[in-house]
Amino acid sequence: MSSAGGSGVRAKFVDQPTDLADLRKLLEDARGRLVSARRGVGDEVLLRIRPLRGGGGDDWRVGTQASDWVLASPSSVLAGARASSAVLDAALSELEQIEVSRLEVTDSLALVVVLADGRWLEVQGYVDDPEEREDDPPYWEVLTPSNELLRAGPGPIWLRSDRSVQPLAPSSRPALDELAVDDLLTMWSSVTVELSRRGVVTVSHSGLADLAEELVRKHFRGFRNSYERAGWDVLSDAGERIAV
Repeated sequence: MSSAGGSGVRAKFVDQPTDLADLRKLLEDARGRLVSARRGVGDEVLLRIRPLRGGGGDDWRVGTQASDWVLASPSSVLAGARASSAVLDAALSELEQIEVSRLEVTDSLALVVVLADGRWLEVQGYVDDPEEREDDPPYWEVLTPSNELLRAGPGPIWLRSDRSVQPLAPSSRPALDELAVDDLLTMWSSVTVELSRRGVVTVSHSGLADLAEELVRKHFRGFRNSYERAGWDVLSDAGERIAV
């Protein structure tokens, strides 16, 4: 896993199954009750998994963007991304309150949500499409209870964005009113670079737009859009596309 430090955005190119070991380990505890299963406005799948054992943490959240997916049982295919909206809504609503046994990642970066009743929902991963672009949306995303964002794709790559950073102690915070303008500008530049390294700011300018998107994402516990031409910035937990 490549990284610029102890936290931030870490990316791993998948060349062999062992490259997925860390991702699979991060998903080991992703089990619980499926308290919400719904379709977003663009037919994205949005799942919320509540851990069975309490502890004050948040839910696991699974979201797809542009990937095909299928809901199946050992005997039949129940629904898929290309089905009608009515079929999708009915199939997903039946999943609510079902226990999720585990999340699996295949060697091709497909995500499989395994249900305790024998059904599973599989989100397509890497298929070596020559028309796929680097700025295409990821195949799927998982937001962990500790606010880490795991993303797969585009391409044979997965990324981990660690945003669980400890705040500065009051005694270690700089007294900004005592700093010269040059010092403040240097600090602003350093902070922008660090926020970029952690995946919060994704552009080289001041990053105010990225910070606004990140605040909206945290408020709605949703996902930020990585596809600049899509016309929206954040996908909320309720499936609403929000332009920031």
